[in-house]
Amino acid sequence: MAISFIGSAENSAANGADVTLTLPGPPIANDLVIVAYAIGDNDNVDFNMAMVTTGYTEVADLFANDTQDANLGVYWKVMGGTPDTTAVVDGLGGADAAVAAVCMVFRGVDTATPMDVTPTTATGINTMHPDPPVIDFADANAWTVIAGASGH
Repeated sequence: MAISFIGSAENSAANGADVTLTLPGPPIANDLVIVAYAIGDNDNVDFNMAMVTTGYTEVADLFANDTQDANLGVYWKVMGGTPDTTAVVDGLGGADAAVAAVCMVFRGVDTATPMDVTPTTATGINTMHPDPPVIDFADANAWTVIAGASGH
């Protein structure tokens, strides 16, 4: 089965509140859900990014310190027999923190190895142009997913 993109959803919150994403589709068993979320703040805090919804595997937890800081968390989960309908990210509080999240649902992904390359990460400041590291694919049919964050 070829990989297909089922859909995406986004949501945000002010003042460091948790963000709830309604998963598109809705997902069915064996669908891959990828969640990325960012916290923008100016308190020089490297947050321990986390999912409230259980069962997600962390891919990245990044921090870029600047006048406006950016924290980014990226996670994935293969849906079981009773797929989730929502995914909740931890806003981690903060009266002036902005939280934004996005999720993407894919079908037809190899559930034994949904990520068949080692994830790569990079951080940078003072630009709106991402410059991700090179990824060498083992499979010509692989999909690339890039997540990013920015401060407010």
